[in-house]
Amino acid sequence: QNDAVLGPVTVTTGVRYDRYSLTPKRSTTGYVTTYDKLSDSAFSPKLGVSWNLAPELTLYGLYTRGFRAPQAGQINGSFSNTNGAPASWYAYIGNPNLKSETSDSVELGARGKVAQLKYSVAGFHGKYKDFIADSQNVGACTVDGISFATCNQALNLNRVNISGFELRGDLALNDAWRTTAAYAHIVGRSRNNNT
Repeated sequence: QNDAVLGPVTVTTGVRYDRYSLTPKRSTTGYVTTYDKLSDSAFSPKLGVSWNLAPELTLYGLYTRGFRAPQAGQINGSFSNTNGAPASWYAYIGNPNLKSETSDSVELGARGKVAQLKYSVAGFHGKYKDFIADSQNVGACTVDGISFATCNQALNLNRVNISGFELRGDLALNDAWRTTAAYAHIVGRSRNNNT
């Protein structure tokens, strides 16, 4: 990450490299992996600009590219419950076809200090590809010859948009006491899904 200060303007640039590799080993306890191996990698750049107009107000904007690999348990983990009547049995099954999630996000906001009050306000919007949604109901399934009425697994949602805003205030009442309040509103929409 690098910060370039140009008077009241600061430009922040950075790039992160992620590499993910999963190579499960077969167990002597009878567990059989549903996916032998998985690997993926990605470069994730970041660009931010902040403009310090005054101690009371700083405006900023931020773009980030995100990358999130599936967890090992989402790919080849499993769990089942056969307590009670068969109609109430359920299972969690791994998804060997799970892909890594990528995203492009933009955030715009302002922050500053007025007297004893520190404040910040921000709005954000993110576009996700292959969003990893855990524990999705995929209906009935059969695991090791046992039928389950309800089965859950992690799925990729092809296109997901997440938008929202955040408000935060921090008021110093005196040298020993301060009060903080925050509010966030987030809306997510899935356009379609890879199932």
